[in-house]
Amino acid sequence: MLRLYFLRSCEMKRTIPRVIQEATIRGLADVPENCGTDYRFRSRADLKRVMDCCRFPSMVTLDNGQRAPKELCFVFFVRRLASVCTVNHLIQLGFGRDPPFWGRVIKAVAQHIKNDLGCLLEPSNISRFQPRFGMYSESIRVVVNETHMAWHVGAVGDLFAIVDDFSPFAFLDGNCTGTCTPGAGPITPGQHGDRNPNYLTFQEAFYTGWIHLYGIKHITLDAPDGLALFCWGPSSIRHNDLYMLDSSDANGHVYAAQAHLPDALKKVMYGDSIFPWRDCLRARMNASDADPRKEWKDYVDFALSSSRQTVEHHYGEADQLWPFMSYDKKLKVGNMDLGALYTCKTLFRNFYTCLYENKTSKRFKCRPPVLEEYAAP
Repeated sequence: MLRLYFLRSCEMKRTIPRVIQEATIRGLADVPENCGTDYRFRSRADLKRVMDCCRFPSMVTLDNGQRAPKELCFVFFVRRLASVCTVNHLIQLGFGRDPPFWGRVIKAVAQHIKNDLGCLLEPSNISRFQPRFGMYSESIRVVVNETHMAWHVGAVGDLFAIVDDFSPFAFLDGNCTGTCTPGAGPITPGQHGDRNPNYLTFQEAFYTGWIHLYGIKHITLDAPDGLALFCWGPSSIRHNDLYMLDSSDANGHVYAAQAHLPDALKKVMYGDSIFPWRDCLRARMNASDADPRKEWKDYVDFALSSSRQTVEHHYGEADQLWPFMSYDKKLKVGNMDLGALYTCKTLFRNFYTCLYENKTSKRFKCRPPVLEEYAAP
């Protein structure tokens, strides 16, 4: 009897009524004054400054033609990125409405930010920061020398003075974002629906055995003031950093930003050992035993590698601030615009840094620009 009841229960079509819950949060006025725990930006006034920088229209148009107030859409979007809870949980916390409505809001807000502000993270936009390259390079030089003197008591002199054509102003690295297994769900409705006939190929296209992960990848250039100067992607996680370097043409864009300067004054990016030396890109020197300056070059390698780790801190900081993009079980390749969401995550981390600085800017004693200056069109 129990088995028969179970089988009949499985065959019954389960209907879930669509409940629209009353909302208590309708805009910024309903957000607590000190909202840093739930919204990351520490005050309602800072949250409004970020919203103004995003340049939303007064009413956001969703993909079904419905329109919603910009404050409501922005507040929910920030709250969603700052947590890994379900949409239903946020509805119960006061946002009301129903899950399909908020799904459209997330999609509309992410696309607006990518289309209107994504240019701030384009590699071609690096020329905006060229006047700060000198300040960036000097702050790195000071920290590298301080690190060297801390490791070697009594050491004097400037490490970069004995290395020709070596003046890094920012750090280049790739970042992987894990997702759930792509192509694993049904493509037809109902129980035991058909699967994608090419699902194995689809899954292989987004899998790397190096870290045993499905996902996407971006390459970023991070400065000593804590900002990501550009972010290129997404690409399949199968691609290595060399592919990302060539596809983004990071070296070409940095060179073009300094085309008006003589070669002696051009600044360079610094990356880990996988990157080759280019016009505006340097990596570890790995001097041979026959090199007469091997000891000094090794000192530069060690000290710069310690400084370059700040890029990894930036990735960790972004995941802590906006954990929605670090929970791979919620990220679906093909069903979500992961490129737009990653752009929002990186931009929001830059906005956060402009408002409050971070460990990198404090370590290098290099203040980021004012929020409105950074986000200016």
